[in-house]
Amino acid sequence: MTAAPDSRDFICQGWQYDPVMRQLRVYAQEKRNTWSAEPLSEVQLADVKRIVWHRWSQQPGRPHHGGDILPQSLSRIVVAFADGRELTLDENDRECAEKLANLLATESRVQLETAGAPSAGPSTLPQRDAQGRYRSLVGKTETALDMAMREIDVNAHRFPLRRSRQRIPFSEVRHLALEYSVKLPFEEYALVAAYGPEEQRLPVIVYRGWEGWADAEEWRRFAQELASELGVQLTSARLPEG
Repeated sequence: MTAAPDSRDFICQGWQYDPVMRQLRVYAQEKRNTWSAEPLSEVQLADVKRIVWHRWSQQPGRPHHGGDILPQSLSRIVVAFADGRELTLDENDRECAEKLANLLATESRVQLETAGAPSAGPSTLPQRDAQGRYRSLVGKTETALDMAMREIDVNAHRFPLRRSRQRIPFSEVRHLALEYSVKLPFEEYALVAAYGPEEQRLPVIVYRGWEGWADAEEWRRFAQELASELGVQLTSARLPEG
C-alpha cells in the first residue's frame, strides 16, 4: 500500500514537484494535514514554451451548475508546450499560486508572464450615445464629450437642488492622462483631462469593475485614439501587465 505523502514534501496546497522525473503532481486533501496516497493527477513537464499566471477577482458567488461558492480571489496558471498542448492549473490561494508559478518557470527555464482574467469578456470601453457623445458620471458630476461641438459639457449637481454647468472647449485641454488604480476587489481606469492655464484636472471617462476583467491594452489604444481626436498628447500612468 502506497503511503500518503508528507505535507512537508509539498510546494503548497497539495502540489508536489519531482525535479528528477520532472513531474508535477497534485494530491487531494482528505482531512486536515492528511492527503490522498495517490495523486489526483501527474504531468510530465518537458519542452515547456511559455507559462502565464492569470490573477483576477470577482464577486463571490455560486456557479450556475451548483457546487461550492466561488472565491473572490482567483488564479490560473497556463503552461504551453512546444507541441501545442496546454496545461491549465487552477489554484486560488494567491501565495501558493505564486510559489507554484515561480517554481515551474524556474525549472522550465522560461520567463514567467502575468496577466488578468484568462478569457476576454465583453469590452469595458465606453460607447457613444445617440448623439455621438461619451458620457460619464463621477460622483455628482456628469460629463459629456461632445465630439461634434468639440467641447466637454460638465453638469455638477449641488446640494440641495442646485446644479452648475460648464462647457470646456477642446482647445483649452492641455493633455489627457490615462490612470489606473486598484482597491481590491475593484480596479479603475480613468481618462483625466487637464485644462486651462492652471491645468485643472477633470475625469471625463471612468470605468470601475472587478479586477482583471478590463483589457489594459484595449484601454491604452482607446485613450490614444481619443487623445488624437482631442488634438492633445496622452500621458499614461502604469497599467497592469498582460
